[in-house]
This record gives sequence, C-alpha cells and structure tokens, in this order.
Amino acid sequence: MRRFLFALALLTTATTMLSATAITDGDFLNWDLTPLAVFSAGSSASGSIGLLTSGGNPGPNLSVGTTTSGANGFEYGLAIDTNISLSEALAGSFTLKVDAKSGTGDFGSGQAIGLLLKQGADVYLEFLGVTGCCFETFTTLTFSNGTFTPASFSHLVTGTGGATPDLTGATSTLVGFAAYNSHNDGHPLVAQSYDNFSLSFTSATPEPGTLLLLGVGAVAAGLIRRNRKP
Repeated sequence: MRRFLFALALLTTATTMLSATAITDGDFLNWDLTPLAVFSAGSSASGSIGLLTSGGNPGPNLSVGTTTSGANGFEYGLAIDTNISLSEALAGSFTLKVDAKSGTGDFGSGQAIGLLLKQGADVYLEFLGVTGCCFETFTTLTFSNGTFTPASFSHLVTGTGGATPDLTGATSTLVGFAAYNSHNDGHPLVAQSYDNFSLSFTSATPEPGTLLLLGVGAVAAGLIRRNRKP
C-alpha cells in the first residue's frame, strides 16, 4: 500500500501540462488602431492605420500607410486586439502569421512587422522581420523567430510600467502587431493591407485536472509520512 501511495505521489507532483494558445482574428472588431510617429531633428514621419470593411482575404482588413524621411524617422501603425486579455506567464517561443498585400508606393523590403504587448498604458514591441515586396494578392507571412523574453521588447509607448514587459502573469496583457517603416526617402508613401492575424504559442501551466492530481499527490504524501511514524 505504501509503495502505491509513494508512486502516486511522485506521479501527481511531477505532472506538467502544456497548454497551446492561439489568438486569431480576421475581422478586427474592437481593435485599437493608432498611428505613431517617432522622429528626431532632421527627420520626419507621418502615416495612418485604418479598418477597411471589404477587399480583404476575405472581408475586413487593415490598411497601413507610412511616410518617413531621414535616418531617424519612424512611422508605426499599431493594431492591438482588445477582445482578449492574457493573465498567464509568457515564456518560450511564439509564431506570428499575417496576410499581407502590397499597395501604393510599396518597394524594397516593404514594411517591418513586430509583435505588440500592451500592459496598462505601456506598449512594447518585438521586431520579427519585414514583409518584402511586392504582393499583388494577399500572401501569408510567417514569423516563427519570436521569443517571450523581456529584453527582446523595446518600450514603444511609455506609461508607468517598466522598461521591459512583465511576462510573469502578474500583469494583464493585450496583444497585437505593428507594421512600420523608417527612412523611405524618395517614396513618399508606402501602403500595405493586412488580414488574418494569428499568434500561437505554448505555455506550461497546470490544467484544472492537473491541479486536482496535485492535490491527491499531496494527500498521498501526507499518508506516507503518517504511516512512517512509530
């Protein structure tokens, strides 16, 4: 009997469940869409981000237009999903997918893409790659090189939070993506359309069933200690 309880205790206390999370959205309802210009002396930046109700892949899609000049002019189109708030610890790798279609003035590397995390008024950005050019029809782009490492994020919009995001689960987190440009002199406007945002990652968190087993394991361990008393 003791051997059975001991084995049960080891089994239940060692159990770790992996939880796969996928956030997908192609309608962009209730998303926070904000253009953000960041530039210093000798540079400039302006742009726009908006929801188009048709012409996507299919239906609604986001249009991001950016105009920058000078080496230190950055224009961002920030899109944050306000429908889902994460309250779990974030660690490990993630994959971001988005459909992209070239528009007015698209050239060269297209626009840069990054994952956004919003915590309170703070917005953090992790650069993932560039879209490339040029796509006459919507093309699915996959960025699988992202990691939930605080130091990988830059502090894009400053609030009262820290220089890097809190990924412990103690702070509620909204997610989204940014499309942006820098130094596109000679090309007054670079515009692209985006659809079908998808963020997927795996987190190691106890499931309700696992928590129950952990409780049983604790009881079993207690019985073992009790049985060993003289």
